[in-house]
Amino acid sequence: MGRLGWWTWGEAREVTEEWLEANASMLLGGKDFVIEGYTLSAPALSGTPDNGWTKGDIMGWLDENGVSYRATSTKKTLLAKVAETLAPAEESMNEAEEAMTTESDE
Repeated sequence: MGRLGWWTWGEAREVTEEWLEANASMLLGGKDFVIEGYTLSAPALSGTPDNGWTKGDIMGWLDENGVSYRATSTKKTLLAKVAETLAPAEESMNEAEEAMTTESDE
């Protein structure tokens, strides 16, 4: 018996929605099963990319935010780009800006 139980090729079998939800990742994406009236909805991605996001989703987020990267970058490197984008390093004031700030304080 397989991990999903006994199945006869071409025979319709009724299952509960709970069973379908629990086993959808093994069933969907292949051509072996036809599931009438069921669409697997991908989890909504919101907020900022983290380890739970796929590399492709992180790359999409970087594209949307105009951040350049190498397609061969690792997920860890891409997440570092995300962090860098969200918290850019503070630029130090140049001497002219410092002089203007000092003069206005006096």
